[in-house]
Amino acid sequence: MLGSQFGQTSPAQPPIPIQILHVCVLPGARTELTLPSGHRGFAYAMAGHGLFGDNTRVDARHVALLSPGDGHDGTLAVSNLSAESSLHFLLVSGEPLHAGPLYKKLGHGGSFIGRTEEAVRTMKARFEAAGEGYGRE
Repeated sequence: MLGSQFGQTSPAQPPIPIQILHVCVLPGARTELTLPSGHRGFAYAMAGHGLFGDNTRVDARHVALLSPGDGHDGTLAVSNLSAESSLHFLLVSGEPLHAGPLYKKLGHGGSFIGRTEEAVRTMKARFEAAGEGYGRE
């Protein structure tokens, strides 16, 4: 979907370094996926159950967190633990932003998130002043 794997690269080029893959591992099979250097992320099992890395078992509708030093060293081994059904999962990863703290302020019917408290207050004030036109200017 986004990123590169098995010699194929998505034509979509996101503005930030991320990778989003939908992976299917056949019954009883094993594969190795490449994670870009420094990426952190997660694998969300949509169906089936598998073994991620050396010893992280993930069942359907559960998540395995991935970060440097988890033993994957640029590659992630994934084994399908079922002999009857395929393992389907999303692999989502990206470089950490190291942006510092984020601030959140509840507004009317939602929330505003920004890098500083002042930025959040400014967004909230703009929203309240613009009403339905917010974000269209």
